[in-house]
Amino acid sequence: MSDPIPKDGGTEAAASEGIADGPLLDRLPPEDLPEELLLRRLGRLDTRRALAELCRNLPGLDEVLLPRGIQADALTRKSGGSARLLQGMARRISDNAAAWGAFRTAIQDQIPPETFTALEGFSPENLEELQRAHTTEGLLLAALSTEEEPEEGVVEALVDAWRAERGEAEKRASEDAHVRELESELERLKQDNERLSFGARAARERASA
Repeated sequence: MSDPIPKDGGTEAAASEGIADGPLLDRLPPEDLPEELLLRRLGRLDTRRALAELCRNLPGLDEVLLPRGIQADALTRKSGGSARLLQGMARRISDNAAAWGAFRTAIQDQIPPETFTALEGFSPENLEELQRAHTTEGLLLAALSTEEEPEEGVVEALVDAWRAERGEAEKRASEDAHVRELESELERLKQDNERLSFGARAARERASA
């Protein structure tokens, strides 16, 4: 059973109060935000380092962000990238405004300023152009972490584009894996054929001796 997300009103209030004084905003992520997006970013050491620093500076944040029994310093260790820990954090980020705000602040410095600027002129019509100049994931993370909420529909369009892109990437990876499997099987058959041919020649030579 997964650790429950702390519901201590005092703890959450303390975390929110500390966050209110900083760049974190008190709002929840979109309901359809892919967990994979959170896990990919949490898998980065620089993200976990930033979150660990926020936990040290904002009282109560570690209790709403981290699974029970985990200290902030653990995020910067090798074990800080374990699937169980990252999944526990992703659930809390999805369900808690303070944890979501911490995540958004942690990733802001990872996004180039020009990506934030590009969002100002975003429209469905120029999405492909923006994707060529910036990554889809970068645009989505910028839209999620900007201090001013983007215009209605921007995040939804980028989430859809991100999902489509990931789907294509997974399809290509599956096809590439299948090709490698076929190539490996062909190589095995070739080696088997060579062994059989050698055995047949040896048998003929013995028979004619």
